[in-house]
Amino acid sequence: MLLDPFVGSGTVLLEAALLGHNTVGADPNPLARLVTRVKTRRVSVDAVRLAGAEVVRHARRRHADPPEVAAYWYTEKVLHGLAQLGDALSERGADAVSDALRVALAATANGLSMQDPSVPVPVHLKSIAEPPATRAQVRRAVRFQLATTADPFAVFLRNVDDQAQRLTTPFPTGHRASRVFPDARQIPGNISVDAIVTSPPYGPAQKYVRATQLPLAFLGYPTRESQRPIHAGTIGRERHIADAAPTYEGPDSVAAELLLRITPDAPVHRIWSAYLVEIEDALRVACRALRPGGSFVLVAGENVVRHEVFDTSGYLVRCLTRLGLTIQYSRRDELRGWTLQSSRKGSAPRLASETVTVLSA
Repeated sequence: MLLDPFVGSGTVLLEAALLGHNTVGADPNPLARLVTRVKTRRVSVDAVRLAGAEVVRHARRRHADPPEVAAYWYTEKVLHGLAQLGDALSERGADAVSDALRVALAATANGLSMQDPSVPVPVHLKSIAEPPATRAQVRRAVRFQLATTADPFAVFLRNVDDQAQRLTTPFPTGHRASRVFPDARQIPGNISVDAIVTSPPYGPAQKYVRATQLPLAFLGYPTRESQRPIHAGTIGRERHIADAAPTYEGPDSVAAELLLRITPDAPVHRIWSAYLVEIEDALRVACRALRPGGSFVLVAGENVVRHEVFDTSGYLVRCLTRLGLTIQYSRRDELRGWTLQSSRKGSAPRLASETVTVLSA
């Protein structure tokens, strides 16, 4: 059995399942869990297409109040269409077909929003260059055209068809769908795995929840209040209540020195202190599930804190060795053009390298 305690979009679990392994994972984001379940389950393609058409028929006939967190990002036509689709889907259960339709709705919500497609978090399209000259400007122009003219029901059905095409993956005989828990720090104690393969969240570089807040608004999380627990459970989040943020008091001297160089009452101090505590807790729980002789494959790069490079990979590897694992192999690869946070003015820190480390229990 293989574990990914930070599943993201579920790629690791999918590839492991295709090789015949049973898999288990965790992620605090309900959309990540949904996508992972759909990727790793057998489902009838014809049933998905038929159910999608049925959902559209029901959605067109109903009234639904648009979610409050989404109004700014859509035209009125699109906003109401998405709300109708979400309302129709809310009456279906959590079966494989319905989950596939929810992924199609999430793709529709992303594709029809007035958010800049060239950055990973919601940034509103304020204006469109005429004529578009760069690749990013072309992407913005295409998004603007789609968001202002498309029929949300037609786009949803196209996404249903796309989703159905992806569901033709031939899993090996005896395949079981992945179990995905809502928190890497709460993986049950009876879970025992032969291998862990994961790319953990970085420090406060990615706005993890903001990047999915729009599709979540149509999948049962329509208000900021309903999305707040998702933020609270996310390692690497950027918002902390001052008196609730955990304080790092661990043994890692590099991490401790990093915090000493940051003003203690500054928000970034709380953010990084919480990240160091919470990521180590998650790794501890993951290692508890790893059988003796099992392998832990870690993929991570550096990060930037107050214009200073922090070797996230090195910190995580030191955490794992303190937990009793032994390094077997390490490889560092150079990366080009991968930024850790959105920025319109090119000031975002770039991820220059990524390290793959294999450890054994």
